[in-house]
Amino acid sequence: LYFHQRCVHFNNLNNNKRVVFVIVPSYALVRQTELAIKDMLLDRLHYPPQCVHIECLQSLSHLLSLIADKSNIDEIKHTFWICNIQKLYRMTESQCESLSSLVNVIAIDEAHHMPAKTWRMHFLNPQRLRAIPQVLFTATPFRSDKQPLTGDTCFHYSFRDAIACGLIKHPVFHFSSSSPIDIDIDMEDDDK
Repeated sequence: LYFHQRCVHFNNLNNNKRVVFVIVPSYALVRQTELAIKDMLLDRLHYPPQCVHIECLQSLSHLLSLIADKSNIDEIKHTFWICNIQKLYRMTESQCESLSSLVNVIAIDEAHHMPAKTWRMHFLNPQRLRAIPQVLFTATPFRSDKQPLTGDTCFHYSFRDAIACGLIKHPVFHFSSSSPIDIDIDMEDDDK
């Protein structure tokens, strides 16, 4: 599973559950995530197209129709359902249970949104989707409101390493204010 510049490959998926449910914070990221997954699996790893199925969810009813029609899941080796968080707001407990019976893992992009009330309602509530294993992705692990992310860090790519590899350029600041602004950036501190 490939998210932008981050790469995770899920192996040993439970044979009874073959769906990776990908949650993104906005509808604009749904298509971008679809293209990134296709790029990784089809172009870079050369998976046969018939072994990969990606659904970009248009609505809650679209998700419910996928849950109801399980016939396609067992035939395809890798299934990804991608949706933005807003599609999940009206899910009932029974719909969450049905989704949980099919999904092997939930991949949450931009996971620094997790402490927000609407995200907590779905991913941290034991009666909702909490029972499904979750993999959180974020390039912003420290929130300005100091609310921590849940879970353990399994991979950390430092700011310094990202600059050294050319993934992040040195920032250039443009100010429109005539009053002086003091900015202190310590490039030696990987946590900033």
